[in-house]
Amino acid sequence: MYCHKCGTKNTDDAVFCYKCGSNLRGITSPSKKIIIFLICLLIAVSIFIGKLPSWKGDPYGTLIVSQSIIQNRTLNLNKVKRYWGINPVEYPHESYNYQVYRRDDNVYFSYPLGTSIISIPFVSIANTCGLNMLQHEKLMQEILASTVAIGIFLTIFIISLEYFSFVYSIFIGLIGFYGTTVGTVVGTGLWDSDYELFFSGLSILLIFLYAKKNYKIYIKGIELSSVLTGLFFLLAFISRPTASILIFSIFVFLILYDKRYFFKGAIISGILLMLYELVIYRYTGTLLGHIYESATTTSTTARFSTTNFITALEGFIWSPARSVFIFNPFLLILPAGMYYIISKTHMHDRKIKYFILALLLSGVITSLFLLFWTDWYGGGSYGPRIFADAIYWYFLLTIIVLGEITRFKIGPQKTMHTIFFSLMAIGVFINIQGIYNRYALEWNAYPNVDEYQNKVLFDWRYPQFLMTQKSLAEKCVTQGLEDRAVVSPNGWCEYCNLGIGGRTDYPINCTAWMRTNK
Repeated sequence: MYCHKCGTKNTDDAVFCYKCGSNLRGITSPSKKIIIFLICLLIAVSIFIGKLPSWKGDPYGTLIVSQSIIQNRTLNLNKVKRYWGINPVEYPHESYNYQVYRRDDNVYFSYPLGTSIISIPFVSIANTCGLNMLQHEKLMQEILASTVAIGIFLTIFIISLEYFSFVYSIFIGLIGFYGTTVGTVVGTGLWDSDYELFFSGLSILLIFLYAKKNYKIYIKGIELSSVLTGLFFLLAFISRPTASILIFSIFVFLILYDKRYFFKGAIISGILLMLYELVIYRYTGTLLGHIYESATTTSTTARFSTTNFITALEGFIWSPARSVFIFNPFLLILPAGMYYIISKTHMHDRKIKYFILALLLSGVITSLFLLFWTDWYGGGSYGPRIFADAIYWYFLLTIIVLGEITRFKIGPQKTMHTIFFSLMAIGVFINIQGIYNRYALEWNAYPNVDEYQNKVLFDWRYPQFLMTQKSLAEKCVTQGLEDRAVVSPNGWCEYCNLGIGGRTDYPINCTAWMRTNK
């Protein structure tokens, strides 16, 4: 086999050129490009089949904000505020859904504006094609979520391709998406995490290629890797500010190994961030305060609590609804892999080693940071949604660690790969429930997870990933109705008002359903 880059002859089973280090099993052939295209198409179809079951949660109205910026040239949503209107009979003390808040007689979006701003070009194209977000937001969310899903798959695939064969890398890319919380986040709605995952992954890819083989992107002699890294970091940060932890860790790594790369990336990020914040200040009168300002909480610091840290830590470890390890079992193999990387590799590989440590540090600090968040459980979500960014970084780290172990032939390679894929098979089974099993998501509502937080999050009788219609009804009765008023004379539940007011689209009739389906 001859290297396509330097022409050196290698053995037929070689993965890398022994002279220049280029991957000999890339996607240069047309047939491989067609395979990748078809897989990307199938991923997009799978997102559409799932129908973004949580799009009316936190993501609701994200693209309405984009359209409002395009049409009204302002960040206040006064002209489209009816989109978030709620039933005054059901909620007599509220004017709008929680996705927006009122300040100074203006209505603003409650979540980071990055996702809405980044989506402006796509919404503009959709508007040109006759799609109004007031009627077609769900369709546009599906298109953008599919794009993000494809980007995440390709990022995992390209990193894997640096170590493994073409087919093996495709497999890793697929299970990396469908077998982790990443898939259940992107596959359920256009959350603020979606773009953060997409752009932080691209940043990690660029830094990884530099750390592993000093690879940088050049166009007409101009080095662009540092510029793109700075841009991607900025886009990840404005989508979800927890990306700042990854940015800091990677910048520290770059300071140690390539100050020029660091300065160029930091300058690009800094300039773009200042421009972004000036625009935000111009229209909202706040700097950074808008990042997690909502109708119920006026500052980011108010959302932190040291008192619930232990509860959050317990949920992080073993909750049947929010445990990072249960929904992402691949994490169980990461400590062993890190041991072999740190103790067995040689000092001349320290650049990739320190990159691995920077990535690990980013995930650990982000996880600890979110454990102090009062909404650490992510509200009405599937699995540990709020930890999705850290989980994605952990998965990319796991692939790099397994690749380095394979590359240097250290440790029980075959055993570790077998365990890894066995754990990922469990992860796929658990996480596809969050995209395609409606009862797994309705687990949050019967009874309401925000009201019965400690009671439902740790109840192993009803794991979220094993929900069926019958178990959901049993759960609602057991957890919610055992200490509340039960069934009204018409047979409907007085607690959650199923069926009242024309709301007949729900799948269960709580106690009445249980009475006839024991």
